[in-house]
Amino acid sequence: MQRTTADIPSAEDWLERIISDPDQPVVLFGVGWCGFCWSARGMLGRLGVVFRDLDVESEEDLQGQSPFEVRRALRERTGSHTVPQIFIAGHSIGGATELASALNSGALVERLHPLGVTLNPDQ
Repeated sequence: MQRTTADIPSAEDWLERIISDPDQPVVLFGVGWCGFCWSARGMLGRLGVVFRDLDVESEEDLQGQSPFEVRRALRERTGSHTVPQIFIAGHSIGGATELASALNSGALVERLHPLGVTLNPDQ
């Protein structure tokens, strides 16, 4: 069965569904060519955090959403037009720099612990 535009939710509704999924509470929106995105992916990976990684330029990742509309919805939600944009349980924590700061300050552990997400003890 072919999907029609009537079957596709608004970018805002789609974004809300993705970032509020309790089965995947950590979500990274990025692009394949971005060094900051790769830095954030690497940091989360080294920490042992399982996360949903969505490329805002990938039709497959966006599930029929317009890349332009998804970037607009992210910008409206976060106030930032850059990637990566990282969410934990529906709340934006910012990008790679903010992720590193949250790790260093202990705020990342505080956000992840109530979700049952633990960090790699070697980090």
